[in-house]
Amino acid sequence: VFQGETNLADYVRKEVRRRFPKFSTGISNAFIFLPVDCGDGLGVLNPFVRLAQLDGRLLANPETVINTFLVAEAEAYRKAKTFHDARLFPRPTNSNLKPAKQRFLSFLEYTRTREQTSHELLKAYNALLHRPERLKAKLSGEVEAMLDDYRGL
Repeated sequence: VFQGETNLADYVRKEVRRRFPKFSTGISNAFIFLPVDCGDGLGVLNPFVRLAQLDGRLLANPETVINTFLVAEAEAYRKAKTFHDARLFPRPTNSNLKPAKQRFLSFLEYTRTREQTSHELLKAYNALLHRPERLKAKLSGEVEAMLDDYRGL
């Protein structure tokens, strides 16, 4: 990827030397990776640092969210069916028939409109869409003081 260089920093140094021969002596890693908004950096980002900042905030297995939802949905159906089966529904007043039980929805009928009616599905959907926040880098007091001085210039 870096055309014969061993790492990104070496590649950037080589490119700076090639493009700006007058200003290419002694390019440090700090210059390469320091953010542009600090004033004196190229702001090259290491994608692995971002991943490390998310460590512990990503779902280990998103499938567990779906499985939790499916178990909760099956339990909600069972409770609703049990409640329904325990009740008798009266016939219209002009009927001589005894009260009868009405058939409860099948599981397929119960779940047909889950996108509009299921609170558990909404929770699962939001959990899967949640974008974890990056952790701030933990700086030593000395580094933090240096950065504060640098930003104050």
